[in-house]
Amino acid sequence: MKIGEIVETMIGMRDKFRWGDISQTEDEAVCAACNILDRLPGMMEEEAAKEALQEFTASYKRMEAALQDAENTLDRLLGAGGQFCDDAITGYHERKKQREAGRETA
Repeated sequence: MKIGEIVETMIGMRDKFRWGDISQTEDEAVCAACNILDRLPGMMEEEAAKEALQEFTASYKRMEAALQDAENTLDRLLGAGGQFCDDAITGYHERKKQREAGRETA
């Protein structure tokens, strides 16, 4: 598989999930990955492409871990920052549930 095919697959994945099934963070991650891959030679061999994809996957997992840390911090702040803060945290969790519910039905 060549880099161009990987980019096309990722763009197709992004377009498929454009309507609410992909979070803004995931959308940005896919865009960033496509931008990185676009800078690589278009005729890269499969092994080199796999290595680049593994690097992207590792970066994505670090981003997911950071997001989970942020969510844990939000949960610890619930009740400590006043009603406005609590409403914002509750709203975040509701939007997350809606995104996850949308993914399950897709």
